[in-house]
Amino acid sequence: MVCDWRRFASHARATRLVMLAVSLTGGLAPIGGCDALNPAFVEVILPADLVAAGTTENPSGHVPIFFVSNARFDGELLSYLESQGVDVSDPNLRPRVRVRVAVVFADGSARTVEFIDGAQITQTSTTVTVDGATQDAVIPPDLDRPVLNNQVLQCDISLIGIIPEIIEIYVPVFIGEYTVEEIPDFGLETRLVQVFPPQFYPLQMDEVDEFGNTTTLRNIGIRDIPGPLEDLTCGSVVLFSLEGTLRVPFIGDNPGWIDEDAPTIAAFPGRFKVLTAVQ
Repeated sequence: MVCDWRRFASHARATRLVMLAVSLTGGLAPIGGCDALNPAFVEVILPADLVAAGTTENPSGHVPIFFVSNARFDGELLSYLESQGVDVSDPNLRPRVRVRVAVVFADGSARTVEFIDGAQITQTSTTVTVDGATQDAVIPPDLDRPVLNNQVLQCDISLIGIIPEIIEIYVPVFIGEYTVEEIPDFGLETRLVQVFPPQFYPLQMDEVDEFGNTTTLRNIGIRDIPGPLEDLTCGSVVLFSLEGTLRVPFIGDNPGWIDEDAPTIAAFPGRFKVLTAVQ
């Protein structure tokens, strides 16, 4: 059988995920056909209507783990980035996301693996002035790291799960913090007091009371992140994905918030959830 990769390539999301197969197998040349891939991997990664029938059993000894950023940019943020000269023409543009996954093996040993996926776009040309001082963007080194969206671990794995405290998303614009002051004989004035450069921000879980009721909306609901996966068999394929929309508040035409607007600050930079698939 000859695998028609161009047929897969007609689907934008499938194209991106097929490249995971390329990196895992070391290139297309050694692959005799679609059924040469782990069928569980194919079923997880490719749309169901594109999966070719295969009879190869899951290879033993390893558990492939994949992470995909399926988050999106809010339209207002994209428009602002475009106004700053950033190329946002890619219709499949996805925010840069960095996560860590904890793995515990059957022998009791443990390790942490890191994944990073998404676009490397950022606002770099703007100089911001606050009380006479200027500030330029300092690009974090991790933004320039190549995509790392798969790891292959040896069996036997007794537990694996995303670490909720280390899910970070790159906000590619300056964020201004403003204060509102009353000026005698003038009225209220909105004044810029602090600027945060483009950087990775950790996503935070909602705050809840003793009954599990949400008291403060942040970035991830307590039911929107899966618990750890346990007792995975050799040949299993694990896929983690981050879903949601990266949003920033605006004061006038510029990204930012009022320093006393606690709900807006708590909800920054958007609403997300983590999905898991295992085959």
